[in-house]
Amino acid sequence: MKARYVAVISVALCLSACGSDDKSVSPAPASATTARAVPSGLEAPVQQIAPGKQRVPFDPCLDIDEETLRKMGLDPATRKRRDQFNEVAVLGCRVDGPTRHTTLMATNSAFENEWNIARDRAQLTKVNGREAFVGLNAINPDGCTLVMRTPFGEVIVDTNNLIPGASDPLPPACDGVPEMSSVIEPLIPKEN
Repeated sequence: MKARYVAVISVALCLSACGSDDKSVSPAPASATTARAVPSGLEAPVQQIAPGKQRVPFDPCLDIDEETLRKMGLDPATRKRRDQFNEVAVLGCRVDGPTRHTTLMATNSAFENEWNIARDRAQLTKVNGREAFVGLNAINPDGCTLVMRTPFGEVIVDTNNLIPGASDPLPPACDGVPEMSSVIEPLIPKEN
């Protein structure tokens, strides 16, 4: 059982480096309440949900507006989808900034399972009062991962300082990540 969850967190954290540019997933139809102009290539996928799991109601590529991404130090024009549907549904969005790239993910994975996997390299924290943990990325020590609990699972801010041409020496991996997370936390649904 634990090996399954190690694989889940590894897949989620790897999306920033290993994500596919495959656009073969059909876009979801826009509802009347969410109809808006969606940039080409950022269309919401049809969520393929595993039995016993719930739909992910927060889409980082669509629900985080351009101004918010700029406040986080990221360039909205660099957004790329990094979705994955296996045992866990992951709606992911890779966004670059001048000193790091960031993958923003919303998943239906249980926060407790992820904490149990990461507890040796992470610490519990709060983001605007929301339970979270933050620590070095399991795959890349120059990266930082912050995971926030949500009613549907979790929202993850995964950063990586290794951008060609970035300043040398690189800043500590988790510098600014809690602040980035506090900017998007109010956008996360409080209920499913």
